[in-house]
Amino acid sequence: MSRHLDNLKRLWSKLQLRYGNDDALVLEVKREIEALEARDKDYAVPYRNFIRAQSGDGVRSEIGVHLTR
Repeated sequence: MSRHLDNLKRLWSKLQLRYGNDDALVLEVKREIEALEARDKDYAVPYRNFIRAQSGDGVRSEIGVHLTR
């Protein structure tokens, strides 16, 4: 997805220079970039969140955190 995002950013930059910030096409490309960036955030889970200290019965257990897109 990085190449696609980079291409959209280059396109946005060129359109912004040519048509200005208030053009409908420039704003549409910017919204698309923001949507892709929000979707592609880092979903890495820190180790401290991966292992829970206590479960319901007081026994140490590992809980895998599953993230959905």
